[in-house]
Amino acid sequence: MFNVATVDHIGRVMALKIGWIGDLCSLIGECVALSIFRRTGARVCTSEIFPNHIRSKGMAWSISSYFAALINYLQVAPTAFSAIGWKFYLVFVVLLAAFISPLFFFCPESKGLSLEEIGRLFGDEATDIALDGPASLDNKLALGRDVEMLETTQDN
Repeated sequence: MFNVATVDHIGRVMALKIGWIGDLCSLIGECVALSIFRRTGARVCTSEIFPNHIRSKGMAWSISSYFAALINYLQVAPTAFSAIGWKFYLVFVVLLAAFISPLFFFCPESKGLSLEEIGRLFGDEATDIALDGPASLDNKLALGRDVEMLETTQDN
């Protein structure tokens, strides 16, 4: 439901950028935490992190997330950990960073466009049917720029 409410507000590509950058930061944090853990042996139980009034919900989310990720990692992890140890997580960091870069350069934003207009952005042929708006994608994009320029000038 959250996605339905926000995807047209922030845009699909921006949502991907935010999500993948968040994943990258999480993986880097996990990599750092595991390398520190290997050196110090410090342990923290998940239940100790959450305050009493949200401890049960925090534990439920923590355990659910753990098992969802575990399914993916268990397929290759034994071999990788025996070969490279905690550095196995660097594989995920590098791959995610590689996936984020093309997102910024090759994925056009489709916020506020109809399916036909989105198809045209990706090279599909589409028929223009103007019901009550600009007749073409170029006019719609130009209208969007005019609105943004108008909002910017009113702010000043």
